[in-house]
Amino acid sequence: MRGPVGLRRTARVELGRLLEPSYLSGLAHVGRETRAHVSWRIASHATITYVVLTATVVAAGPLDRALLAIGARRWLRRRFERVLQKLDVALGGS
Repeated sequence: MRGPVGLRRTARVELGRLLEPSYLSGLAHVGRETRAHVSWRIASHATITYVVLTATVVAAGPLDRALLAIGARRWLRRRFERVLQKLDVALGGS
């Protein structure tokens, strides 16, 4: 992910649980110390598919803790929303 002022972070996700076709979860590793539980829930209703992405920080290194304190949570929320919008367009949605 690329953030403001040239900040870059790479997340590696270990998949932990898969309940086909509607749920996927795992642990995201960012750097040496930061970990977040992530999950994707997928639900269909008629011709619409809903995707809910959740990320909960369970441990954060000093840099990530400082970034979260000064607004990274809001940035991540907006970033996740954009990613889901791009997925919608790529799959033929709105």
